[in-house]
Amino acid sequence: MIPLRQDIVAFFDKNIDKIVAIWNEQLINSKSNPLKSKFFNKDTCHDFLIQSLSISKEKLEHFLKSLASNFAKEKLDQNIDLGEVTYNLSIGKSITTKFLYNNYLNVNDVNAYIDKINYAFDKLLFYVVTYYSNVKDQIIDKKMNT
Repeated sequence: MIPLRQDIVAFFDKNIDKIVAIWNEQLINSKSNPLKSKFFNKDTCHDFLIQSLSISKEKLEHFLKSLASNFAKEKLDQNIDLGEVTYNLSIGKSITTKFLYNNYLNVNDVNAYIDKINYAFDKLLFYVVTYYSNVKDQIIDKKMNT
């Protein structure tokens, strides 16, 4: 399976610009564009995909928590709606998995890697929503108590 993982990593190295271009075309609002984020840009997207395939779940969790908290804070500071953020990250997940499904003849071979990528996107979304909601709740509580 390792040669296939290396092949998928090479696939992302070669196709990240296409994936990002298609992702950008399908975004709801350019203001909430995750790919123009200081924390989640084209390079981070590439790193995110490679990390999701290559590192242990424990290290991936740490990577995702850090990325999500920084990204969520940025979107909060920009006053971006959480629905937009969630939708735009979900679009990235969909495009990435479709790209893999469409470029590998034997889908069964890549299913384990698609599962890893889906897991990473799902956890990233979970951490972004959690962090965003917690900070938003703190802001509301502070306003109500002053």
